[in-house]
Amino acid sequence: MVLGSVLLILLFAFLLRRGGFPVIPPSDALSKVSPTVIVGYSAFWICVLLIRSFRWQYLLAPIAPIPLWRVITVSLIGFGALCLFPLRLGEAVRPTLIRQKNKVGWWEAVGTVGAERIFDGLFLSATLAFALFATKRLSPLPDHIGALPVPVAWVPRATTTALSIFGVLFVALGLFYFSHDFAKRLIERTVGVVSHRAASWLTSAIERVASGLKFLPMWRYLLPFAIFTVVYWIVNGASLMWLMRGCGLTSVTLGQAWVAMGVLGLGVVIPNAPGYFGAFQLSLYAGLALYFRTDAVIAAGAVFVFYAYIIQVGVTILVALLAWITNSWYSSKVVETVVAE
Repeated sequence: MVLGSVLLILLFAFLLRRGGFPVIPPSDALSKVSPTVIVGYSAFWICVLLIRSFRWQYLLAPIAPIPLWRVITVSLIGFGALCLFPLRLGEAVRPTLIRQKNKVGWWEAVGTVGAERIFDGLFLSATLAFALFATKRLSPLPDHIGALPVPVAWVPRATTTALSIFGVLFVALGLFYFSHDFAKRLIERTVGVVSHRAASWLTSAIERVASGLKFLPMWRYLLPFAIFTVVYWIVNGASLMWLMRGCGLTSVTLGQAWVAMGVLGLGVVIPNAPGYFGAFQLSLYAGLALYFRTDAVIAAGAVFVFYAYIIQVGVTILVALLAWITNSWYSSKVVETVVAE
């Protein structure tokens, strides 16, 4: 895994260099950004992480009551793990930490995390498609991103593909929960033909995952989750626009910043290198190339991409470390109290 991570990082570093994108922009360009912008965006990003953590409680509540502090700390630790582990292996951290004997099973927690990902993907790809339609792009679109021979027109096409995929997953999510019998028959007629044991295991896993989707028919949980999802992405997009303007892209609009955020969100959702390295930078550059000429993308754009990456990844890992310390300390106190009693 370590070797694979190193190879991925080297590959993306090569692609960035090949495209003419500096991993670290010149110091004089970086120093032009006001400390207020850096500190302010860091604060905004902490808010984004907290909102994202807070909304998870609405998916877990129908399964079992879990203290809010634990939901938030486990979420923050999980987000940090996503930054540290390659190939999105960190996705398993939240279900592993939140599970509780006779309350929340691992597969049930996986169901909530999977549902969260599908809701986010559908909302982000749909709003990205709208933002692409509503904003004025370069015309004609460049046939390259930086010096990479990758047509910028691929971005709208990839958005359409992502919207289709998440739309199908959203429908499948509903069928998954509301039509257990259909899912079982489908598995028996496909996987069961090859292996009855595998079909039995998969059916059992699906039933356990489906038990984590109890929030779907419950509006008192589904509606607040949907509202906080919208708030989460609005704060994310607005703060990203503020950072872009602070880094020299002064003409950027909220719609254009939303496109950059959307392309980034879809770009890092696939398995990638530790710290999202490479996928993060290339996704943002692709989003910027829709609206800004190459000279602006590799100048002010490079400064923005650098600070967005350093702040998002750095703050996420730092907050995760603090959450891990808090979670460990509180857990030890609980154990001490139980022993004393």
